[in-house]
Amino acid sequence: MCDDCKEMPEELARLLLPIYQERSNQLANIIHASNGLIVTILIGVLTFAGTITNITSYHIAFIVSICVLSLIIWRVYVHFVDSDIIHMYGKILCCEYRLLVPSRVSLLSSLIKQLPAGQTKSELENLVALRKTREAYSKMFVIIDGKNVGSRGHEKIDEITGGAILSFIVFGSIVAFISISDCISQIFASFIFGFLWAFVIILIAIYPDFNRAKNPD
Repeated sequence: MCDDCKEMPEELARLLLPIYQERSNQLANIIHASNGLIVTILIGVLTFAGTITNITSYHIAFIVSICVLSLIIWRVYVHFVDSDIIHMYGKILCCEYRLLVPSRVSLLSSLIKQLPAGQTKSELENLVALRKTREAYSKMFVIIDGKNVGSRGHEKIDEITGGAILSFIVFGSIVAFISISDCISQIFASFIFGFLWAFVIILIAIYPDFNRAKNPD
């Protein structure tokens, strides 16, 4: 990406920079909107559950499934949008690199602050302190290309969401099986909650590798 930035005309970089910044802000707003949407969905589902008078294992399985799948879809969607934001970061940095934007007001400084503590962050901070801005940009381009810009708060939200998902499944499994009164209900509940448990176990297994891919150290 660094070579592409060197070849970009300054006028083009000056024109594209505000466009890329606006697109990055739009993607961030999409994430904020999705956060509000998932809260609305969960409140709506749980409110609906509270209106059911004779709740059965079918109802419990249905309610838990919607809550769990909604939370999983939300987090997956957020990470996809976040990947687009990281892609836009690369374009913004490219324009800043070409326009010689001072590091103190550039996206570069903000991204360095967002990186997890480690050797990579220290090296970038030292390069900026020594005013070796070009070298700092070149190193950040490598990080951006690998999408290794840190979790930027998503890891904590993922952990909280994971706890909520496990709570839904554990609570739903216990209540559903306590309320089961026939063989068909038992088979149905076993299938639904077995699927949810298997799905969550797979996500737990692959998440550490996914999370490590977003941290440079």
